[in-house]
Amino acid sequence: MKKVALIAKSLHGGGIERVTAALADGFVKKGYDTHILLLRDEVKIDVNKQVSIHALSKDGKITKNSFLRPYLFSKKIKKICEENDFDLVLSNLADFSGLKIVQLSNIKHLYTIIHNTQSKRRFKRHTKETLLKRYKTYRIQKSFENMDLIAVSKGVEADLLEVIKAKPRSILTIYNPFDIKTIRALAEKKNERIIDDEYIIHVGRFELVHKRQDILLKAYKEADIDQKLVLLGDGDDRGKIEAMISELGLKDKVVLPGFDANPYSWIKGAKLFVFSSDYEGFGNVLVESLIVNTPVVSTDCQSGPSEILTGELAEFLVPVGDSTALAQKINQALIHYPQ
Repeated sequence: MKKVALIAKSLHGGGIERVTAALADGFVKKGYDTHILLLRDEVKIDVNKQVSIHALSKDGKITKNSFLRPYLFSKKIKKICEENDFDLVLSNLADFSGLKIVQLSNIKHLYTIIHNTQSKRRFKRHTKETLLKRYKTYRIQKSFENMDLIAVSKGVEADLLEVIKAKPRSILTIYNPFDIKTIRALAEKKNERIIDDEYIIHVGRFELVHKRQDILLKAYKEADIDQKLVLLGDGDDRGKIEAMISELGLKDKVVLPGFDANPYSWIKGAKLFVFSSDYEGFGNVLVESLIVNTPVVSTDCQSGPSEILTGELAEFLVPVGDSTALAQKINQALIHYPQ
């Protein structure tokens, strides 16, 4: 029997984590002995019971010494890999520390999955050309050198090769997997938390510099629609988002339910899904929304959305950071959306 391992920081419930669980489920169904190695012992989503989960630490901080952390994690990963002799290892650790961990582990048959547009993710606070930015670019280039990479979209692949100018040993694009049958079944499950009012929805981490809930809130205010706005998720910027809701006079119209392990029932019940990100790797939730027949409006960020919303749906892509254009498309989509 072939053996496969997937490495992730945790299975908290975000897009990368759900992709990891879906891949693991797919490998099990193929008859493979499937393992997930987690840096942090946190599982908040359903995982196929035949998957072996190895938690390498309780909190992701195997030691208080951040310098020693990659070495200790790599030692544990190497031991598990040597004991199991995996035929394929897929790592989701693509930041500097994560890449160092897998490189120190010296794993055979390793591919690293790149889930985000690296030039945007790494330089979200460095817009001008500076010595620091050049140094970081050099570090990124070196960190991907001689590695085998999988990009989750053509945009991510192009960004790595043409913007970052990385020189991996190999790179190919494989879109994320979606278990359509399971997603639709979960969408039909009764969820007592769902509000009775009509609503439009956004699902994602509360991270303004990336997901741009600030742009979404401005667009929602401009759209002046009857439907409520549900922001499903949580994160460090919750307080800032709540403050902005108050400033815009939207306290009675915006609902913050927090995290929900089954977002599909919320998405299924929405009149519209609105995506406001400045950058993405792919944008899983756009596909998931379309799977449950919920219309989508999205920013046309560098990679992902334009590879999903094609043909007639491309009309519902708007420029990044343009709240007025987003408001107009929200109104248009609520009136008429292509089949």
